[in-house]
Amino acid sequence: MAQSYSTRAVEAVDMAGLVQGRDGQALAIGVDVSKADLRLVPRWADGTFLRPIRVRQPSQIGLGIELLRSLGAGRDMIVALEPTGRYGDVFRQACHRAGITVHRVSAKVSHDYAEVFDGVPSQHDGKDAALIAELAAIGKSRLWPWPAADDWEQRLALAADLGDAYQRQMIAWFNRLEAWLAAHWPEIQKDLWLTSQTLPRILLHYGGPKALAADPNAAEQLKRWGRNMIPAGRITRILQLARETVGVDVSEPEAQRVRHYAAEAVRAKRVMRRYKAELAELAMQHPVVKRMATAVGAATAGVLWLEGGDPGQYSCGRAYLKALGLNLTERSSGAVQGPQRISKRGSSRARRWLHFAAMRLTMEEPVNRWYAAKIERDGGIKKKGLTAIMRKLGLALHRIAKDGVDFEPQRLFAGRRQRRRSQRSAGQEDHSLEA
Repeated sequence: MAQSYSTRAVEAVDMAGLVQGRDGQALAIGVDVSKADLRLVPRWADGTFLRPIRVRQPSQIGLGIELLRSLGAGRDMIVALEPTGRYGDVFRQACHRAGITVHRVSAKVSHDYAEVFDGVPSQHDGKDAALIAELAAIGKSRLWPWPAADDWEQRLALAADLGDAYQRQMIAWFNRLEAWLAAHWPEIQKDLWLTSQTLPRILLHYGGPKALAADPNAAEQLKRWGRNMIPAGRITRILQLARETVGVDVSEPEAQRVRHYAAEAVRAKRVMRRYKAELAELAMQHPVVKRMATAVGAATAGVLWLEGGDPGQYSCGRAYLKALGLNLTERSSGAVQGPQRISKRGSSRARRWLHFAAMRLTMEEPVNRWYAAKIERDGGIKKKGLTAIMRKLGLALHRIAKDGVDFEPQRLFAGRRQRRRSQRSAGQEDHSLEA
């Protein structure tokens, strides 16, 4: 279809000209959001589009709202936009306060519809807004109300966000420490974990292995840092490695460098743990999240609630998996059938936390036996087994939240026939986690 995408400023819009001859006609308005401005494209019910209107953020938000109020007077109107981070929040709140209905259009849907819309796959601000208006008009959008303030959920989100931020900082500093050790003390990581309490303290206090070896009280210092958990033989070996290391000699600037790395890594780890503990404490205050915690842990349950909402509100377990990006997809053509992979749509943070929950679960019975057998079947590949456990946990969380069943790890892997037989023998209804 032929469509003009030349933009006009909101202050230059002739309101009377926009609505002339359109009394009572329904209207859908697509909004493309960026940091600097909004692009609004009105679409009338007969399929006619108007040119994009530019509203600068945040100085012209008020003008944009007045325009929408005027356009929506005496007619049904939908304002739709994509969930593009936080840049649209000011506009959404302003619409909520003005009583303007806001809908959400999936970014994936609008991307896939781009070529259908006008015959070319390209996307730009004006076209994106027109696409969103079209999809909203044909019913491919969902109501997106402005959330009411919830103190518990806001505090949960704060703890999750800050815990995640400090975890990323911690990883970055430990990566620098690992690279430093590879050059100056390459032997030590076989005897001490980089993320342990002791190794960062050694580097912070001594600035390198030679200074540690030269301290006559080093053994007692290591014992205190290890809280009496490091065997005497290992302490002796650590001191021997410090004396005999083949690493590059540590100059004073290098000692200052590693002290700074260690200090920042220890600080980030301490703050991360504080926020994760707060996250877990808050998660246990909600009855549904508390039940979810029996499967994946309190902190992970809190993050999954924030990112995916209440699992019990989904129509089925597979719908919840799809929301987390754990549904299976494949790319096949003709006689060629591609491998199945998870879609990875939705929140990457939710999948990352669920991945670590699956890793913890592999250390427990009976999950570890199933996991070992799965690795053997897959030729030594561990990733497939962890992904399978993540998917099974997603289905389990849906049943836990929706039906209030207890989490039982052995039921993650039972086949339908085995489950029904065991339930008949127990005289119970089929409340399987994967039914």
